[in-house]
Amino acid sequence: TRNHIKPELGSYRLASLEPDIIQKWIDGKKDRGYSQSMLKNILACLQGALNYAVQPCQYIKANPCFYVKVPKVPVSKQTKAHTEYICVPEDYAAILQRFPQGSIFYLPIVTGYHCGTRIGETYGIDLASDVDFKTHTLHIRHQLKKEHGVWVYRQPKYNSVRSIKIDPDYEAALKTELHTRK
Repeated sequence: TRNHIKPELGSYRLASLEPDIIQKWIDGKKDRGYSQSMLKNILACLQGALNYAVQPCQYIKANPCFYVKVPKVPVSKQTKAHTEYICVPEDYAAILQRFPQGSIFYLPIVTGYHCGTRIGETYGIDLASDVDFKTHTLHIRHQLKKEHGVWVYRQPKYNSVRSIKIDPDYEAALKTELHTRK
């Protein structure tokens, strides 16, 4: 708020904030290179504040953000290429050469590659209770997260508790890891 809204719109009186002023403001943010999701977030923040000014405060009769549209932001080829990158088998083999079986990084890398887990979810897996070798399933029930300098187990991100069928290669890596620990 203090970085995006107040410096540019803080000099306006609430009653003088109109859709065209807010539209020019959000378009200017686009022209300065902000992503579409950032523009949506900034506008949502302003909209929430102005909703409060409408009700319960009754400072203004209607929210001028209602008529403002977030402009489309074209995605650069570099960004698009980055989001479409998939680790090809040759790259994966090179990574495993650098972090072979027995390395402390091996199992997290293999888990992420085979199961598509986030890093916090990967470290939140309890090999004793989250792996079911009978049904060849991995259960994602926790994530490891740092809060106030302390690592804690939490539920994964919204709608991310799930069960994943595991392939034979990954299952073999898990069994080897469990056998090595004994």
